[in-house]
Amino acid sequence: MSYRRYLVCFATLTAVLSLALAALNVSMDPYGALRHALPLPTQGKILSSTRTAKAEALRHERCDVILLGTSRVRTGIPTTSDLWGERRVCDAALDGTNLYEIEKVFRLALRHQQPTRILLGVDLLLFGDYRSENADFAVSHFNSEASWVEYYAEKLLGRRATEASLKLLKKNLKRRTVHDDERKKKKRRKGKRGKSNLKGTREAVRQTLQQKFFVDEDTYNAFHYSQNRLQLLGEMVKTAREQKIRLDLIINPVHAFQLEAMDRMGIYEHFEQMKLDAARLAGKQGESTGVYLWDFTGYEGYVAESVPHGSKKMRWYSESSHYKENLGKLVVQRITSSNAGDSSSFGRRLFADTAAEQNALVRIQRKKWRSENPSETRWLDMLYEQTAKERERRARSARPGDFTP
Repeated sequence: MSYRRYLVCFATLTAVLSLALAALNVSMDPYGALRHALPLPTQGKILSSTRTAKAEALRHERCDVILLGTSRVRTGIPTTSDLWGERRVCDAALDGTNLYEIEKVFRLALRHQQPTRILLGVDLLLFGDYRSENADFAVSHFNSEASWVEYYAEKLLGRRATEASLKLLKKNLKRRTVHDDERKKKKRRKGKRGKSNLKGTREAVRQTLQQKFFVDEDTYNAFHYSQNRLQLLGEMVKTAREQKIRLDLIINPVHAFQLEAMDRMGIYEHFEQMKLDAARLAGKQGESTGVYLWDFTGYEGYVAESVPHGSKKMRWYSESSHYKENLGKLVVQRITSSNAGDSSSFGRRLFADTAAEQNALVRIQRKKWRSENPSETRWLDMLYEQTAKERERRARSARPGDFTP
């Protein structure tokens, strides 16, 4: 074979393979970037929580209400509920995010949408300066500096997009039959009877605290409260006011155990300061700012649900950090209620001139809770003490403030 003929064959084969690859990625379109996907049963369900897919959804889908925040909002606040009425709700919450990313999500949303309401789940970790920009975020449309040519080339021919397309294709080729469903249901029922293979909520809480919040440098270990991140929130509040968009800042209803974890890690005062700072942005009582700050934390009611032993599950929580959607519905019910001033209801609205009072009230609740739950207090102390060496090791290697854009 001549050299010229070899090059022609090689070029032809490369072109055919490239076209086949492009056809696969266009037909599957796992991130919703190309907008020509086949109507597959599982389309959009596999990678919909990625930053790339969420950016595409904000660019192309109509949103009347936009949800922002961390995985607590993503898993806890329902997008489909009668409480929202006929308004279309878009979930733009990101796992393991921070205010640096959220501010960019906010800006992209306002470039492509005309929302009447935005809900932002406020967590202390949003104000930490250790978490950086996610790798997926950097190559998504949330990053205004990303190259559009490289973006679409990757979605057509890139390894990451191809792997996602193959995963989606495999999922649809292996659609479960009625027999498979029935067999899996029987297996689940058998597992429930034995219960030896089930992990209860208490074990989930233990793992959450000991493997994450008591040791991780990107959570509570080596946490540093960033004024730069607070400034980003202030800019978002200002924009929402200027565009007359209602902004609901909800302090997520984490379990009382999570507040106890903050206290043991020495950062609970930062949590209180976060409330004061957010309240200052929301304004004083009587002011019509369009910004509503809601505090769903404390040591009484739903957030103080008892944590069962063994394989039993909690009603309102998956573990101490994440609440279930049934509690999220109560959050939505509260913020959409016409009786916003009812301080006896779940969730209390905070203002610049009432936030300090709320902090003091929660401290009183904490003192009472500890006196009534000495065994739980000892258990949390034990979890904290057991992680001391690992916590110190990671704290020494951590360099908070490395990423402070």
